[in-house]
Amino acid sequence: GYGLLMTILFFGVIFYQNLDNYQPETLPFMLKEVIFYLGFSVAIPFVFLYSKGIKWDNYLGELSYPLYIWHIFAQTLVGSSLSFLNAETNYGGEIIALVTVGLSLLMIRFIVPYIEQYRQSRLA
Repeated sequence: GYGLLMTILFFGVIFYQNLDNYQPETLPFMLKEVIFYLGFSVAIPFVFLYSKGIKWDNYLGELSYPLYIWHIFAQTLVGSSLSFLNAETNYGGEIIALVTVGLSLLMIRFIVPYIEQYRQSRLA
């Protein structure tokens, strides 16, 4: 299981690091890149199988869509607030990220359950 996965990953990284930057004339990219993308593509289903039972990973997956929904609003809100207050900060991006995560967590806690309840009621 996990030990085998880590062993394959360890030797894969060692093997990959020692590859030359050989580029065949028939390919527009290096052989090293082909091996990397093929390995990545083959690994994805196994990573999903391994991570499907991890609770925090599922929660992060559930959080991704609300983050997508709220990020533009948070950017506009924070940018407007900083402009209104004539505040200059080097942490605008961090503030936007915190507001986005906060709004997303609130959405998961207070809005998503009602949406799910509505969806389930339509199926019944």
